[in-house]
Amino acid sequence: MAEERIDWFRGKPRDAIKAYLPWRAAVEAADAGDKAPLIDLLRSESVPGPEARELIADLLDRYNLRRPKSRPRTPAYRMTAAEADWNDSLKLYRYHRRKGLGLEEALAEVAKEKSLGLAHRKALRSKIRGGDGGTRRKRGKGESRAK
Repeated sequence: MAEERIDWFRGKPRDAIKAYLPWRAAVEAADAGDKAPLIDLLRSESVPGPEARELIADLLDRYNLRRPKSRPRTPAYRMTAAEADWNDSLKLYRYHRRKGLGLEEALAEVAKEKSLGLAHRKALRSKIRGGDGGTRRKRGKGESRAK
């Protein structure tokens, strides 16, 4: 389905113009140094039309996106080696649970297969119940990220 472009001379379609205006305001704010409105719109359910996409492309084209000289913030798509190891342990635990083992039996199997000590078993039990503070705190201390 081809998107209908805005006819600025006739001011139609009105819905497309109404949808375009918040994007224009957000791009203007980003040009002035305030990226928050644009980031909020990009994270929202709102879909930019062709004119709004052109504004965003123009904005990105005019700015040279370089990494800062200081340590850059870590992208949301990367995880620490510890988080990857925990995820692996959780997958192994779920595998044993699907095979019919109880909570403690599945934990014991994971501990045996991954050579986990008592402290790690307790942490895994906490993680199974939804606790995640340990790895988040470790991430905050600057542990290197795994790709």
